Amino acid sequence: MGSIDMNEDGTIHGYGAVFGNIDSHRDVIEPGAFKDSLAQHRRDGTMPKMMIQHNMGSSTLDAFPIGVWHSMYEDSHGLHCSGKLAVGSSMARDVYELIKSGAATDLSIGYIPTKFIIPPRSSAAKRHLTGIHLKEVSLVSQGSNPQARITSFKCADDAFSRALAELAAAVRA
Repeated sequence: MGSIDMNEDGTIHGYGAVFGNIDSHRDVIEPGAFKDSLAQHRRDGTMPKMMIQHNMGSSTLDAFPIGVWHSMYEDSHGLHCSGKLAVGSSMARDVYELIKSGAATDLSIGYIPTKFIIPPRSSAAKRHLTGIHLKEVSLVSQGSNPQARITSFKCADDAFSRALAELAAAVRA
């Protein structure tokens, strides 16, 4: 449910979720929804897992983390995530190449809703999530949130990085 920004060493920055819009499951995530879960992870000394496709791939390797999230916090836009792919593994190198090429662009959250509001039947949303227990943030081929897009990243090919950055700036303008 968010976007990816990646450096050549496999460092990723992006949004696992964006606030205030309706996703493909007709959920709206409200600001503050992650507050309790992130606080619990801090108390426990843990972080949600960095997975690929929410562990739903065809290989048993898909059940393993693809890297490590180092920080997560809410800002006015959504759930900001920073981490690093385990580029020493062949799966993470493949994912890195897919992100670099633009083929893999999205982040998505795996969670358990803990608090929500059911809007009137006339609403396009089925629920407004105000509390979420965050289990993992996955790199996915297609995120649930329509705002899930790569913002920018740096790769070993600097000319490619500059062209992608110029394209991203033009799209935002």
